[in-house]
Amino acid sequence: MSSNPISVSGLEKHAQTAIQVILVAITIWVGSSIITLRDSSIRLEEQTKQLRETLSDMKAQIASMQSIIAASSERQNDNQHRIQALEQDVDGIQKRLNAGRGR
Repeated sequence: MSSNPISVSGLEKHAQTAIQVILVAITIWVGSSIITLRDSSIRLEEQTKQLRETLSDMKAQIASMQSIIAASSERQNDNQHRIQALEQDVDGIQKRLNAGRGR
């Protein structure tokens, strides 16, 4: 048997080259997609961090508002008690005046 080198036809060479080009193009596209996804992930992480900070600030504001409302409510209750006491004093004075006129 004689050893003949395997000859590759021109069409096969073109097919191999086309497959290599396709594989390189796919590899480049996948790499580009990974970079884009990584950048998007970084942006989402930054936005999530900002949202957490905003939520934390909002919670602090809500707590502050609740304490202001509670203090205002206490003042309102104190004022209502004072008004009731003044009304009772006025009623007492009016009764004394009316009682003094009736004599």
